Amino acid sequence: MRVRRALVMVAAIALAASIAITVFVVRVGESSDGKVSILIDTFDSHRLLTLAVLVGFSALAAALCAIPARRWWLLLLVPVRTTALSAAVLAGGFLWVTSSVTVVPLVSAGRETGYVVAEKSFLLAGGGVVYRTDGIYVTAVADTSGDDGYHPFFDGAYTVAEKDGSLQVWYRIDQSDGIAPPPKGVPAFTLPILVGEEPGTCGIAPSARHAHTPALVLVPAPGVEARLTFATI
Repeated sequence: MRVRRALVMVAAIALAASIAITVFVVRVGESSDGKVSILIDTFDSHRLLTLAVLVGFSALAAALCAIPARRWWLLLLVPVRTTALSAAVLAGGFLWVTSSVTVVPLVSAGRETGYVVAEKSFLLAGGGVVYRTDGIYVTAVADTSGDDGYHPFFDGAYTVAEKDGSLQVWYRIDQSDGIAPPPKGVPAFTLPILVGEEPGTCGIAPSARHAHTPALVLVPAPGVEARLTFATI
């Protein structure tokens, strides 16, 4: 009996926590008309909600299984338990499918820019979102893509040029040669340099995979406007 009571208590706490997370994430999105979301490590708002569903329904199923019931109550409890377990399994499956998510800071001249790139892939499909960050709150500002599930920003295969108060970004969509593309032609996307942003720590590598490799910074001669940063492999 004590074990069952302890299980029900733990399940109730987990269920309350999952509800609180759900309310918080939904509230953030609604208060900003969907412009602001949450990003904690590799968990964005969608993955956080899915995690809350997994924890919540697992806790509900555990509590319902721990509560003793008469036979006629089982007619009601068994379908509810089955539904809760099914929802938990579906949520777990979604988290497994999206487990390939990577999040790395966008680096320019060895410094963080105040932007991060979240990339995900499934089978041969790949893509990502560039976020402007403010703690755990993020705002989507650009999209990225990758062939065959490639994560170019995680791999450091991108180049940033700072020019006219903006960050011009080029990146490779495949891993054919594994090097950063030259800053030629139209950039993949352009972002404003964040005014008032404190400079990041010098010497930051452009990717998580190659954190041991320093970025190569080319300092232009006087009169050249752009400062180019090549992410090396």
